[in-house]
Amino acid sequence: MGKFIIKRILTAIPTLFLALTLVFFLMRAIPGDPIYAMIGPDQVDAQTYEEVAERYGLAGNDFEQYLNYLGKVFTGDWGYSFFMGKPVFDCIVERLEPTLMLSAMSLIIAVVLGIPLGVIGATHENSPLDYATSITSIIFLCIPNFVLALGLIYIFGFKLMWFPMSHYLYMEQYGFWQAVYSMILPAFAVGMTNVANVARFTRTSMISVLQRDYIRTARAKGLSLGKVRYVHALKNSLGTVLTVLSSALLGTLGGSIIVETCFSIHGVGEMLNKGLSQRDYPLAQAALLVMTLLFIVINILLDIGYKLIDPRVELN
Repeated sequence: MGKFIIKRILTAIPTLFLALTLVFFLMRAIPGDPIYAMIGPDQVDAQTYEEVAERYGLAGNDFEQYLNYLGKVFTGDWGYSFFMGKPVFDCIVERLEPTLMLSAMSLIIAVVLGIPLGVIGATHENSPLDYATSITSIIFLCIPNFVLALGLIYIFGFKLMWFPMSHYLYMEQYGFWQAVYSMILPAFAVGMTNVANVARFTRTSMISVLQRDYIRTARAKGLSLGKVRYVHALKNSLGTVLTVLSSALLGTLGGSIIVETCFSIHGVGEMLNKGLSQRDYPLAQAALLVMTLLFIVINILLDIGYKLIDPRVELN
């Protein structure tokens, strides 16, 4: 297991390098000049332009800026935000907690709701209950995150006033449970699409497993229906579910960009949106770097989960 983790970390380095390179040059392909965005085109003369470019690492051509950026990013110097007026690393530290909480809660919602719905559909195949769970999954799969977010805000925040409509309550100031409470609506807005995916794949995988010979043998030996379904069939279906959760993670991180903006949550996703709209290169680059790191770490954890579920899986 230790060798596998070390190997995955080493193979993640080229992935990070490629992500850094793509993000750096794609940011500069976006129309607009960050210096003009900061100061205004009417107030920039040639001397001021050069001074600001030198101060924020924008002097020279793109390749020279890229080499300078690589030399700093791996030493912890992620640049200085043009508009927030402080080091980007400090911005990330301040905004990481809401994004981690949102990602964790949305994945928990996907597992806690999605797997039981999939099991219900598989164990009641082609019944009204199966059709109901399938239709519900398809509905939530088709609803965009921002539409669901606005609907949850209106119903449960504005009308019923059960949950906060905006902002995140930090654990250090308000405590863990208040932080969870403030993130319930955003987590459901992001997580319900993943619930639909997990339910659909759990149902399909479990139906396939229930038709295998060893399941019929277990029933013939007198094992209870519940034990066959939930100990043998469900356990052997979870490998597919973990694969779905891996792809759901990417959707969770992508959905957080829109949902954090809808709920006025100052997380990494909202920071990325602000960095892109304001041409704040260091801010957007750092946000995308953090999202890439989160994706790599959780994928390693999911691979370890495969081994825990099925000891026959070889991690290499």
